[in-house]
Amino acid sequence: MTSNVGRKITQYEVVELFTKAFNRISNREKAANGFRAAGSWPLDTTKFDEQLVDATSSLENSSGSLQRALTPDAQIASTSNVHRAVLDKSILLEDIVNIPKLPQPKTKQASRKIHSAIITSTPMKDIFEEKEQKKKNKEQMK
Repeated sequence: MTSNVGRKITQYEVVELFTKAFNRISNREKAANGFRAAGSWPLDTTKFDEQLVDATSSLENSSGSLQRALTPDAQIASTSNVHRAVLDKSILLEDIVNIPKLPQPKTKQASRKIHSAIITSTPMKDIFEEKEQKKKNKEQMK
């Protein structure tokens, strides 16, 4: 990609680039260390307050009763609203990444080909004079 500056990157190429980079750096030890640092596995009680643990357990209990109370139609409507909300918050790649501006290619002005001719010879001089006469006639017609 660095050799093709300004080339459009499709969504498939972004996924490919991310996957290559992620696979190079990811491994199980790093994932486990990430969970350990966050305190979520094995559960490190020093990382979390008791209020937070109590709040999550009460949420788990209330979400189970809430799921039973919802009808299938309400579930479908709520998921479609969530999808719409996610789509409304989409961010353009141009807002995140500075896209380099390519210089506009300079267009050459087409110059008219002019052939050199020796007009001292009679046949060439006659042809040249005929062309000049036709040009003058065209200009007078306009």
